[in-house]
Amino acid sequence: MKISGARTEPFAAIRKRALARAGAQVAVRETQSPDSAAFLGLTEADLTPQVQEALSTLMSEIDDLRAEVSRLKLRLNEAQFQADQDVLTPVLNRRAFLREMKRVAAFAQRYGSPASVVFFDLDGFKSVNDRFGHAAGDAALQAVARRLLANVRESDVVGRMGGDEFAVLLMFVRKRRQA
Repeated sequence: MKISGARTEPFAAIRKRALARAGAQVAVRETQSPDSAAFLGLTEADLTPQVQEALSTLMSEIDDLRAEVSRLKLRLNEAQFQADQDVLTPVLNRRAFLREMKRVAAFAQRYGSPASVVFFDLDGFKSVNDRFGHAAGDAALQAVARRLLANVRESDVVGRMGGDEFAVLLMFVRKRRQA
């Protein structure tokens, strides 16, 4: 159970009194998890078999809850990635790109740092789909996205705006020749 610093002592004291009423003599200690959240731990001493069993069950349930929280965090991260990723190419989708553009605009305004957006529209792309099929068109879009990613800085953001349109958000770029 995660306990904030302000509530740790009263909760620990209440837990200790409750266990003492159940016939257990226990010491309560606070431990720190890897993510710096405080957890209460119990040090057993002269516990009745019933209390030992109850504590063992409780600790097992806590371990199960920790594992479930870890699984849920992983699923949340995966869902967030999928929600932001373009379904066809390895770049951000329109929604995620626009969110990043808003964030960069706020940063640029606050700190006076320049930023630029470059839009790309693939001329004649419809004819690629019509002539060679959608699989070839998809492969062409994926190749364009990979090429864009390979030629921008790590701080820049690439997104697919839809269809055959891409955009690149360039941090700290003010002039066209810098792009």
